[in-house]
Amino acid sequence: MKNPAKKAKPGRPAIYENPRTSIAARLQAPLHERIKRDAEASGRSISEEIERRLERSFEWDEAHGSAQELLQKARDVTASNLVSKLRDASYQLIRTPKGKLWAEPGMDIGHLDFVLPPAVEDAIEAAVIRAMTKARDR
Repeated sequence: MKNPAKKAKPGRPAIYENPRTSIAARLQAPLHERIKRDAEASGRSISEEIERRLERSFEWDEAHGSAQELLQKARDVTASNLVSKLRDASYQLIRTPKGKLWAEPGMDIGHLDFVLPPAVEDAIEAAVIRAMTKARDR
C-alpha cells in the first residue's frame, strides 16, 4: 500500500496568521491610481496597501481621536501658550481697530499713531471734550 501523504492546498502558501476575507469596493480612478502607485513603491500588493492604510487610520483614531478634535486642541494650546509666553517676556498687547498686535518689551507705545476711522475719531474727540468740560465745571 502507498503511504497516504497530505496533499498540499492549491495556490500560494498563506503568509498571514489570520485568515483574510474579501470585500469589494468601488474607487474613483485617481484614488485607485494613487493606491496602486504607493503599493508598487512600497513593494506591497494593492490589497495589502489598502489594508495597511485602513489599519493606520484606526490606530490614529484610537491614539488621537478625531482629526478635528486634535486640531482644536492644538489651536487652543498654541494660542494660550503664545499669549502666556509673550506676557512672560514682557510684551505688551495693543488692541487696534484693525486687530491686536504685540509691542516688544520696553517699546514706548504712547507715540504709536494708529489710523482710526473718522467716526471713531469723532466719538473719541467728543468724549474727551465732554470729560474735560465736566472736570472743569466741578
